[in-house]
Amino acid sequence: MRDETATPTRSLLGILLIIVFAAPSWCQSTTSLRGSVKDKQSGAVPDALIELLQTDTGLRRNVTTDASGGYQFSQVPPGKYAITVTKPGFTVLTQKDLELQINTPATLNITLEVA
Repeated sequence: MRDETATPTRSLLGILLIIVFAAPSWCQSTTSLRGSVKDKQSGAVPDALIELLQTDTGLRRNVTTDASGGYQFSQVPPGKYAITVTKPGFTVLTQKDLELQINTPATLNITLEVA
C-alpha cells in the first residue's frame, strides 16, 4: 500500500530546504556607507542633509548628520550611487559614480566649503 501523504511531505521538505539554504544569500546582499561631514577647518557640520541616490534604480535615501558631523546609511543595496550634501551657509557638494560593493562597508568623509 502506498502512503498518499509522502509526496506532499517531501515537497514541503524540499521547499523548506531551499529557503534555509538560500536565506543567507538574501541576508548578505546589502552594504553600508558611513562617514563624517566637516568644514575646511575640520569642524563638524551637524544637521547637514545627505541624499544617497542609486543611479540605476532611482532609489533615494536621506539622513542628517549628527552633532559630531557623522552619518550612516545601513542596509544599502550594492550599486552605483551619487551622494549630495546640503547645509545652509555651505556650498552643495555632489559626488557621482560612488560604487558600493556587496558586504563591503564603505567610508566617505566629506569636506564642505563655506558659501
